[in-house]
Amino acid sequence: MAVEQATGTAARIDEEFARDFAERWQRAWNSCAPDEVTALCTEDVVWDDPITDRPEVGRAAVAEYLRSLWRAFPDLRFTWPEGPSTSFEKSKLACHWSVTGTMLGPMDPPGFAATGKRIELDGVDLLELRDGLVCAYAGFFDTRAIAQQIGVLPAPGSRAERLGARVQRITARVARR
Repeated sequence: MAVEQATGTAARIDEEFARDFAERWQRAWNSCAPDEVTALCTEDVVWDDPITDRPEVGRAAVAEYLRSLWRAFPDLRFTWPEGPSTSFEKSKLACHWSVTGTMLGPMDPPGFAATGKRIELDGVDLLELRDGLVCAYAGFFDTRAIAQQIGVLPAPGSRAERLGARVQRITARVARR
């Protein structure tokens, strides 16, 4: 069945197509080649990632974002802890992933220098499909965990975190006066 469009309803995705697409999505990400990922997207894709200030629109903008991501983390590797899930309406696909990588280059934006530190985290890609391609992407993952792992934010419970909390309390008290 793959992807079918019934009159007046959203596209429907069957299990075979969902598994095949998720496998191609993972291969594309692990290729570290922006064109491999954007080939699975519509020309007008809307890409909403927690790292970006605003959604990226269109293949060219997404490709540029991906190039900057892979400049920072050239060894990103994704695995799928479980198979993809589809919505009841079957127009969306959710892929739970785990990723590892090392920050070997600058992360721009926002302008962080390479730290050589490794990241490990889980997240979910929510993909809306049109004609078998991603027309809307929403990524869900913990950006705070990334910031802590690359050393931009202090580790939980660390002396630096406690000091930051004290400074914030003092600043809040002064601001209330």
